[in-house]
Amino acid sequence: MPLSFIFHRSSFRLSAAVALLAIAAVACVRPPVPSGYFKEYAGLAPQPPPHVSVFAERTAAGRRPRPDHVLLVLPARWETARLRKPAHERDLLALLDFRLHLYLLRMAPSSIIVTQHRDTDDYLRMGVNVTELHVAITDLERGVGLVRMLIGFYLGATHLQIEGRLIDHKTGDERVRFARRGRHDGVVWGLPTPWALSPRYCWRLSIDQSARLLAGYIASQLTPPPPRWWDSAAAGQPIAPALAPATRR
Repeated sequence: MPLSFIFHRSSFRLSAAVALLAIAAVACVRPPVPSGYFKEYAGLAPQPPPHVSVFAERTAAGRRPRPDHVLLVLPARWETARLRKPAHERDLLALLDFRLHLYLLRMAPSSIIVTQHRDTDDYLRMGVNVTELHVAITDLERGVGLVRMLIGFYLGATHLQIEGRLIDHKTGDERVRFARRGRHDGVVWGLPTPWALSPRYCWRLSIDQSARLLAGYIASQLTPPPPRWWDSAAAGQPIAPALAPATRR
């Protein structure tokens, strides 16, 4: 067999493998579709690694150090077309709340309190900054279940879009906006499965993947407070300067 033929076949296989990886990588990342949750979407742009799958507004508020001490995670909202079974909507929202809170606890600096309890009066009286996290599921597409199960490679994949914002609890100023539009074809461990026929199954997988990426981005926007800041708060000493009003570029 000629050496040129062998090299040609090996280079073809390498090119095909690279092409498939590129298709899979691009298929996972999609810019958000305007859903009406934000007033405008022009400022959303891909973030630098490791958050390339997250689209967010590159504002000065998002880049400068932020003395956040408490991150209040509010319940996720449903801001898209209704599903036929309301129980499925509640299931997806509950999963988003649980996974996002779990990943935030893992990724946020240990000195930042991540809580879902809305009673923050004690923190505010001590002069602690409280930032609210608002998230919503804003778009869903079912895809084609039979194509997902038989082929995979993100063909016939479901779509799920999550949008959110960080808001200063005292002033109500919007600090950071972000969104992620995830796709999933139901493939687990590299193989299509019969469960890929169910869009709800794929949406659940997409929620878990999106929650992990969004939690990492949110944690990157929070700066740890000074060491043992709670001692300064208990003594009535100022902890950190107040946040300046958010500015947009």
